Amino acid sequence: MFVYLLAAAALADDPAPAQVPTPPAAPTITVNAKRPDVVQKIDRRNYTIPADAKSATSDGYALLRGLPAITVGLNDTVTLLGSGNVTVLVDNKAPPEGNQVLRSLHGADIDHIEVMTNPSAEYAPDGTGGIINIVLKKKHRQGLSGSVIADVDSFGAGGTEANIKLVTGPWSFDSQLRARRLAWKSSFTTLRDAESVVGGAPTSDFQTSAGHGHSEYFGGQETIGYKIDAKTTVTLSGFAGRNKITDITDSSYLGLTPDFASFNQQAVGSFQFNYSGAEFSLDHEGARQGETLKADVNYVYLENPQRTQYTLAYLAPAESAAFQTYNTKPQKDLSAKLDYTHPMSGGRILSLGASDSFTHVANNQSFTNTSAPADLGLSYVDAITGTRNIAAIYGSFQQPLGTWTLLPALRFEIADFKGQPAALPSFATHAASFYPSVHLSHTLAKGLDMNLSYAKRTDRPDITQLNPFTVVTSTTSVAAGNPGLRNQSTDAYEANFTYTKKALTTSMILYDRETSDLWNTAFSITPAGLTEAETINAGHKSDRGAEFDINTPLGGGFKITSSVNLFDSRVPTDLSVGAAAEDQFRYTGNATLEWNAPAKGDQPGNSAQIQLAYESPSQGYQIRYGPRLTPSFSLSHPLAKKLSVVLSAENAFGVAHNGHVLNAALTQEWLVERIIGPRVALKLVRMFGK
Repeated sequence: MFVYLLAAAALADDPAPAQVPTPPAAPTITVNAKRPDVVQKIDRRNYTIPADAKSATSDGYALLRGLPAITVGLNDTVTLLGSGNVTVLVDNKAPPEGNQVLRSLHGADIDHIEVMTNPSAEYAPDGTGGIINIVLKKKHRQGLSGSVIADVDSFGAGGTEANIKLVTGPWSFDSQLRARRLAWKSSFTTLRDAESVVGGAPTSDFQTSAGHGHSEYFGGQETIGYKIDAKTTVTLSGFAGRNKITDITDSSYLGLTPDFASFNQQAVGSFQFNYSGAEFSLDHEGARQGETLKADVNYVYLENPQRTQYTLAYLAPAESAAFQTYNTKPQKDLSAKLDYTHPMSGGRILSLGASDSFTHVANNQSFTNTSAPADLGLSYVDAITGTRNIAAIYGSFQQPLGTWTLLPALRFEIADFKGQPAALPSFATHAASFYPSVHLSHTLAKGLDMNLSYAKRTDRPDITQLNPFTVVTSTTSVAAGNPGLRNQSTDAYEANFTYTKKALTTSMILYDRETSDLWNTAFSITPAGLTEAETINAGHKSDRGAEFDINTPLGGGFKITSSVNLFDSRVPTDLSVGAAAEDQFRYTGNATLEWNAPAKGDQPGNSAQIQLAYESPSQGYQIRYGPRLTPSFSLSHPLAKKLSVVLSAENAFGVAHNGHVLNAALTQEWLVERIIGPRVALKLVRMFGK
């Protein structure tokens, strides 16, 4: 009903088409002239990708590094305002290969990046940490263009990709092919105590492990577009890919108490992610500048086979043992989306939309106990199938109110979830929910803008989390599903102040995120002495904080981008080992120093980038995490106008440390992980065409 009322109010007495005034623009890293067909909304910050050789050769992770509010940490983890629950979209759609797409996309493909720390209700409420939307270039000049990229690194990995675009008359053909191999090394030590009863004598062991592994990715996409007329384009895409991961870990378990028998172990795990699908899109521009009608129908088939094999060689008594787990999770997704944007005179913008997504998943797993200890249990086979359907309508209406700009939005969703375990009763949920948001923008002074916002977001459990079954995950641990797991919901409030003067941009974000039914992992000990992990609703979490960003040139071709995020949090903790909640102060920060040499004629100059990202210690439900420091470096050297070589290093200090301390009622754990580096990569990029 809200959507129809908005439409009626906005279209009533609608004047004739006119030039659309642009509301206060979001800050950009590179200031370019506004294209007349772009409508700027106040719920996001846009960062334009510079049209230079360095940006064209940088992948998605490198481009995100240094953007305000974003931190790219170890293992390519992306956080936004310090939260790791971030949704990454490409052209407002979730890519089937997940964040793997950030390794494949380069600046030559990207028009701009939208950062939404507090997204409006036009977007699905999943991902309480916010949204990063990568907007690809749409307009291709007539003729042939594209790029070829190849790289190799010090771990013996590397990859190649080709992006070829051909535009001839009303037809366009876009071909993308990617192949990549990644490799890694790490080691860790773990000291564990386990008790059968609270306060009882613990069983203790000390584990030392060294691991290495690699992933192999191969994928591609073919897209055919046809321009029906000057304002209407249809495209048909087909895509497929495979990502195979192999991980080998050699461990030594030393018993520190007589009731733990020491042994050595080699664990070999393999995981394969296959996807394929197709998408049909319609893009129509209306009579008014910025008026668009977009429709998408998307089908994706995913398959996730995983096999883990453990071979145990006991030191005493002399014997060997082995077991194997196998898991496959085929999933089918069918979704449709319709969006209409209608700019009007006076800076008003009406947006309406509807979407429907249907997911079918079947999770099949087996455990074969060939000669492993009886503590791990007998062989078993488990299966669960389920469906989820989410239908939504949504709308927003941006309008000036004197010197203010207001953007209210409302989303209404109906979510149906059904699950059928193999040997247990079926379960089903039906929920109808409203998700409101409001953004309010005001120019306080010349170059100083303020944006106030509120949004409600949620995360829904998947079928694996709801499966009421205990699964063996390692020699000493199991995982249990929780059919009673509820959604976690967040009410997010923000005040964003941005000051821009020439090339200087500074901003401050004050925020308050109140999360109810927070998800967390609870650890306990089974009667057989194994550590059991289960996702639970731990309680209420408050995150209040401030982020300070600055982006400014320093002279001599140098530029610095720096962010500091301060948190004052209250997190739920395990009452059995302490208080029900803990207040903590923590902080994160990243700084990027960039240097660009002057161009030499039509050939770009050299450029370099150094980044440091830091996360202070933090407290979870039962785990306290240690600090993390992530350095990275890159140097770009153009060999010709459209030929560049890039040298980069991740984990540049050589060894990075992760660690945590687990403190539960019956189990304690002290873990230190060392990620071996640095990873030095050499990349060659050849651009061609216009």
